Amino acid sequence: MLHSLVMSNSWGIIALHGAMSHSGWFETLRDAMEERGVGFRALNRRGCGEDPIHHGYTDLGVWTQDVVDAVAEYKKRFQRVALLGWCWGGRLAIYTQSLFKCADCLVLAAPVLARTELINQRLSAINFDAYDSEQIPVPLDVTYFSNDNEVQQFIENDPFKRSTNSKAFFAASKELRLKVSDLALPDIPLYTILAKNDVIVDNEKVRAIVKGNELDEIDGGHALILECPDRIADMVKRFLERQK
Repeated sequence: MLHSLVMSNSWGIIALHGAMSHSGWFETLRDAMEERGVGFRALNRRGCGEDPIHHGYTDLGVWTQDVVDAVAEYKKRFQRVALLGWCWGGRLAIYTQSLFKCADCLVLAAPVLARTELINQRLSAINFDAYDSEQIPVPLDVTYFSNDNEVQQFIENDPFKRSTNSKAFFAASKELRLKVSDLALPDIPLYTILAKNDVIVDNEKVRAIVKGNELDEIDGGHALILECPDRIADMVKRFLERQK
């Protein structure tokens, strides 16, 4: 997991990553938030990143408890804590907050609360019976994340990205998606940042889901945390400063 060294009595952020990523994808955003005086910890979902012990771990209850524990630990250092969910992590952030009311606000960056038809088709095309339990490819090409060559190379060369996941993970992810779709949004300040060129997230459907809450849309692809970390950090910092 990725930690910030900032010590503050104001805001800290617990960040949650996507289905095939890990905490290391937040490194540049962590640095940008730290420069702005905001604490930042990116939490690895069990089995992701440099965690081979829990490979394929799919207990939704443990996932949420890990988030709750991380927020509680950060509240020992910071006056207030925000949950930042990017991609798949947006679902986990909403679900955890709805159940445990642990954070003081939510930030959703390109959250997969609704998928594009392209991604729905790719997922529907998976023949689960053709794979063993640990060898189902994640149907996301690097070009779906960004048109930026440097970002594409980062993802392509990342030895810890989850190019495959288990049947159990896909089942748990579907369970999480259905649970979140039945929930009202948590009654705390919420800020959504969408990427105009996102081919993974259906932006119009997400706009409808978060209607009534703060929202911005910026140029770029789904991996906006990698493409423009300084801009994201500025936007998030301003949002946090608006919370009294």
